[in-house]
Amino acid sequence: ADYKPFRPSGGTPLFDAVYSAIAATKEYGEQLSNNDYSCNAIVFIITDGDDTSSSMTPDMIRQETEGIKASEKLESCVTVLIGVNVQGRSGQNPSKTMGQVLEEFKNEASITSYIDAGSATAGKFAKLAQFVSQSVSSQSQSLGSGGPSQNIAPTI
Repeated sequence: ADYKPFRPSGGTPLFDAVYSAIAATKEYGEQLSNNDYSCNAIVFIITDGDDTSSSMTPDMIRQETEGIKASEKLESCVTVLIGVNVQGRSGQNPSKTMGQVLEEFKNEASITSYIDAGSATAGKFAKLAQFVSQSVSSQSQSLGSGGPSQNIAPTI
């Protein structure tokens, strides 16, 4: 009830989706912490498009992410933005590629990292799944260490 429902209509409410994912992760982390569980988090955002219809902004996403750090309920929270098929021009900003637009969004919203996954092929999706698995494992292994997970450097 705390989140506005998505109203998909051919657009990409990217900012709304990212905000909701981070806010839900924060809330669940707080619930676990309140029940004496230690936890880390990792949020994967996979998109092929630019934001077209969100009510949230990159600044609101940045503030939500900073709220996770300030609450200290999660030992760490890594956010990974993954662009698929983003070689073409942005419909919202035709002077830039989708990859450039997503890189700017990453910086404005303080997302941990951006990965251009290239074309959507079976092989690329297999590598993406392997990257997700390794990243989750890395976050889990760093729990209780007091430090961040190992550097996540994919080769997709």
